[in-house]
Amino acid sequence: MLFTRSGFRLFAKFDLGAVLEAQTKKIEEEVLADSSVVNLKDEEKYIQNLVEEKSIARVVLDPSKIKVDLTKAMIPAKYFPSSFGVDRGEEYEKKIAVFSVPFSGDKELLESKPSTFMLWSEEVSVEDNCIVFEIIVFSDDADSLKKERDDIVGKIQQRLDNINQQVDGYNETLNQKITGFVKQSKENHKKDSDLLSELNS
Repeated sequence: MLFTRSGFRLFAKFDLGAVLEAQTKKIEEEVLADSSVVNLKDEEKYIQNLVEEKSIARVVLDPSKIKVDLTKAMIPAKYFPSSFGVDRGEEYEKKIAVFSVPFSGDKELLESKPSTFMLWSEEVSVEDNCIVFEIIVFSDDADSLKKERDDIVGKIQQRLDNINQQVDGYNETLNQKITGFVKQSKENHKKDSDLLSELNS
């Protein structure tokens, strides 16, 4: 949950499998529409360049460099534990621990839903290549806050493991698929050439 900034819910916007399938289809259409494919002088280089261009960078967290800052915000009563004497519908000022976890890779993957379903999400923002999340400080107990922080980071990592597995599978088959698209493009061109030859004979 975010209280001091706007953000989005992790792993909740679009289906990763569908996106990877659509991306593969787009690559196929690009190769088949590329007239230069027929007369390639270095087919292997063409394929390798396209693989590098279309590969997706897996998301890698660096929890060892996590940072934390403290700020304050007005918190609705509904977020308080039952042990607090608060009035429904009111807001109360509380300290907020703001955690920033550095990461590398394609940030759009943070909004994707992996095929392996997990009923969990967290509202975060992305700032300076960091995943930022907030925890309300109900008690000045550092160990308790660290435990809650580690639980959130652990769940993020678990979802990313599933996402990266799908991304790795996509990347690993790119060369084979693009090679097939190039072959198909050349076969299509030969069929068209043969047809024109017959029509002109």
